[in-house]
Amino acid sequence: MTKVKDLTYDVDVRGDYAFFIETKHFKRKGLSEAVKKELSGSRWTFFRVIENGIQQSSHGYIDGGEIVQWG
Repeated sequence: MTKVKDLTYDVDVRGDYAFFIETKHFKRKGLSEAVKKELSGSRWTFFRVIENGIQQSSHGYIDGGEIVQWG
């Protein structure tokens, strides 16, 4: 499996266009400021969690800088 870069868009393991977020950006009170800055003004963004660039099974949607669905 090819590694992907943090806070970038690419095609995930299922073939979906996703925004990739390293686990370090998931905080107790939501997402890091870096993620919120990258998605500023974006609505309903599909994301996939990565760890050291490797795609994980966790995914979901972010709307307005907040996670609204986990899959």
